[in-house]
Amino acid sequence: MNSSQEKRREKIGKYIRRSLGVGLIGIFGTLLLVEPTLACVNPTEGIACDQQLLDLESVLSNAVEFASLAALYISYIVVFWGAILWFGIKGENKKTRGKYLIVGGLSLTLLHFSFDTVYGILRWVGGG
Repeated sequence: MNSSQEKRREKIGKYIRRSLGVGLIGIFGTLLLVEPTLACVNPTEGIACDQQLLDLESVLSNAVEFASLAALYISYIVVFWGAILWFGIKGENKKTRGKYLIVGGLSLTLLHFSFDTVYGILRWVGGG
């Protein structure tokens, strides 16, 4: 095996380890969010149980709003940065990157608005 294949395997291994780390953090974060609801399964707790569910619902609603706004602002920044690279810097490689950034930023903007539309339809269907 030559050294380029070994470097490539090391790089792939590094990405796999990072992906597993992010996945584990996501799983543990989900458990932290869902745990209050799981503790609320006992029907004898009454009003406190309902309050826990309302608190969890408000946290999840705020998380959805935060993700939506973050996607919108990140897309604006990426489009602006791509325009600077495409129109302001000389060099074919930079211009190509600028075009890709503009397309990616516009795609993220489209994703933001379509996500809001789908989320609104799902809330309407769910009665909320």
